[in-house]
Amino acid sequence: MDFKGNQKVPLSKRSFYQSWFLITFVAMKYKVIMSDRAVSSLQRIVMSLKSVSLIGGEDARTAIINRIKRLTSNPTAGTRVAKFEKLVGDYRSFQIWDYRVYFKIEESRVIVLEIIVDKDSTKSI
Repeated sequence: MDFKGNQKVPLSKRSFYQSWFLITFVAMKYKVIMSDRAVSSLQRIVMSLKSVSLIGGEDARTAIINRIKRLTSNPTAGTRVAKFEKLVGDYRSFQIWDYRVYFKIEESRVIVLEIIVDKDSTKSI
């Protein structure tokens, strides 16, 4: 247990993405926490793109992670309010490439909930 009463998970049992986000974002204005669902979505997206292009997969991963990093300083910049009828709270989203990232803003933290294919970006011209 750490000093806040949270259970510590050994590094060997954390995924690369969970460890990286935990270490990178602790000292910022907002602490960014990625849900297990968001982590698995990011891994799925990157692996799917890597099956077509290794460089494309890495470019997508870098773009998504860099955009999530920006949530630490101003989580409302460049985002829109997510329209969830039954949920109370400040839920927002942003688009990066063909994906939409949904997150919730709380007092001092941002929780990334899900990363999905954005239906608006898949419309044909």
